Amino acid sequence: KVAVVRFNQSWADAVALDARLRQTIPAAVAYAVTSADPVRAATAAVKGGVPAILPREAAVRVAEILTDGLATVRAGPREVDRILIVDNEVATLARLSEAMLSRGYEVETTVDGEEALRLMQKKPFSLAAIGDSISRYAERNPELSNAARMQGADTAVAYAPHDPLVRWQRGGIYLAVAADEQAERLLPAAIAELRAATQASPNDHRLWLTLGRALEREGAMLAARAAFQRAVELAPNHFDPQWGLGNHLLRAGESEAAFATLRSSSTRSRGVLMP
Repeated sequence: KVAVVRFNQSWADAVALDARLRQTIPAAVAYAVTSADPVRAATAAVKGGVPAILPREAAVRVAEILTDGLATVRAGPREVDRILIVDNEVATLARLSEAMLSRGYEVETTVDGEEALRLMQKKPFSLAAIGDSISRYAERNPELSNAARMQGADTAVAYAPHDPLVRWQRGGIYLAVAADEQAERLLPAAIAELRAATQASPNDHRLWLTLGRALEREGAMLAARAAFQRAVELAPNHFDPQWGLGNHLLRAGESEAAFATLRSSSTRSRGVLMP
C-alpha cells in the first residue's frame, strides 16, 4: 500500500509524524520530499533558519535562494559575503560558483574536505555550503589523525550549530577518538554532543542508538538502556536498534532477554532513509 500525503507543516512536525507512523505501522518507510516547488520551499526554509533540501539539478538556484531568503533577515548595506562550497562533483561546483559569483558573492570551491579545513583556517567564511559534509569527510577517512578528525567535526558544528545530524556526527567522532586517547575528557564531550542532538531531533532513532553506546561506555547502564529502548521504540522494524539493545543486554548479563532481542533483530531490515 502506498499513501501520498501533502504535508504543509514544519520539518520537526514531519519528523514527529514519521515516528508516529512507524509506531503504528512498523513495516512503514517514510520518504522526505521537500516540495513540488523545492526552490520556493528552500527559500522559506532559509527565512525560517531551518535546513533546506534541494535536488542537485536545482544547484544553480542556490544563490537566488540565499539572496531572497536572507533579504528579510538583513537590513542595510552589507560587506561582500565569502562563501565556501564543498562538493565531490565538479559540475555541481561549477554551477553553484557561477550562480553565486553572478550575485556578488566571493566564492571558494573545493572537492577535498582537508583543503576545505585549510581554507577555513586561513580566513573565515560567511557561509559554508557543504555537499559532502566536513564531518562526514572525517568519518570516512580514518587515516586522518585524531586531531584532524575532531577539527573537522568542530568546524562543521561551528557552521551548523543547530543541525542535529552535525552534532550527532561530532559526538560519534569524539566517541571514536575517546577509545584511543583522552577518554576522560572526550567521552563526556561526546555524550554532551549526542544529548544535544537528541534534544534537537528527539524522534531520530540513530541519535539515541549512538547515545546509548556512549553512555554504556561511561558506565551509565540505566541511562544507556533507556537510550537503546528509545531507539527501538522509534524504529521497531529496523535491525540496528534491536541489535544494539540485544548486545547491551548481553553485556549486562541478561542473556535470556538479550538472545530474544537478537533473534528478533535477525528478521528486521537494515537501513533507514528518514529521519
